[in-house]
Amino acid sequence: MSPKGNAKYVPQKSSSTTTYILGGIALVVIAIVVIGGVIWQNNRSKPLNEGYGTAHNSALQVQLLPDNTVRLGLPDAKSQIDVFEDPLCPACRVFEERYGQQLAQAIDEGKVAVHYRLIDFLNTKSSSKTYSTRAIAATLCVAESGNATAFAKFHTELFSAATQPAEGGSSDYTEQQLADLAREAGAPDSAVQCIASGTKINDAAAAAKAGIEYLQGTTGVATPTVQSGGKQVNVSDAGWIGKL
Repeated sequence: MSPKGNAKYVPQKSSSTTTYILGGIALVVIAIVVIGGVIWQNNRSKPLNEGYGTAHNSALQVQLLPDNTVRLGLPDAKSQIDVFEDPLCPACRVFEERYGQQLAQAIDEGKVAVHYRLIDFLNTKSSSKTYSTRAIAATLCVAESGNATAFAKFHTELFSAATQPAEGGSSDYTEQQLADLAREAGAPDSAVQCIASGTKINDAAAAAKAGIEYLQGTTGVATPTVQSGGKQVNVSDAGWIGKL
């Protein structure tokens, strides 16, 4: 028998059952967290009022105001918001995908009228270096036609994933291509010709400049920005439309 001082520590084999149980519990917990996170993220990005489509109330009016802001809504809408967007802005596309149909229903029901104040601070991120301004000019042409449902469809299409050019991408749209999109949305020939000829380019640039200067003096230049009564609306709150 070895002297006690020379004894070696030999670890005893532990039961693997406990290890397996704890490991299984850990995997279940991880799975729950992952699945819950995916569901939460999907709910955050899921379009609200999916299936409603664009604003389509036959009583809607679209007006091109003197400052080249576009008003869409019923004449007696209960509230009014200002929406600042850049046609090339990826976050604006996400905003429209998430809230566009819910906002369309609120517009149709006369709960809100929207003043669209489009800006062009992402021009240099477009392939042509002028896309945002030209897309804004196209919306002004459609608004001037007075066809509210065509404007709603065209605006939505500009910000759709299938249409919006990539920021920093290698291509965007010509005036004629924008005119074709407007025709597909139901815009009359006068609006289509207005877009194709670039009639509203200077007006769009001036309106965008004014919008940028306004944001610089208030919330800072970022899109999308929504304001109600001159105060910024927290659009990360999924219930913001209902609170207007």
